Amino acid sequence: AGRAQPVRATWSSGDTAIVAIGADGQLVGRMAGSTVVWAHQGPDSIAASVSVTPGVRGTVAALAEPAPIAD
Repeated sequence: AGRAQPVRATWSSGDTAIVAIGADGQLVGRMAGSTVVWAHQGPDSIAASVSVTPGVRGTVAALAEPAPIAD
C-alpha cells in the first residue's frame, strides 16, 4: 500500500486589514489591533487570537492551547 499524501494547511485572517497571511502561513502585521487567524487542513480547522502592536516584532512558534472548531 502507498503512503498517504500530506494535506497542506491553508490560512485565513478574520481581518486582513490587521493581519495578512502568506501562502506559507507567515503572518504580516498591517495595523494595530486584534483578530483571529485560522488554519485549515482537510476537514479540520483551528483558530488563534493574534494581536498586532506597532513597533513590536514577534513570531508565532506554536499554539499553546488549540481551540477546536465545532462543525
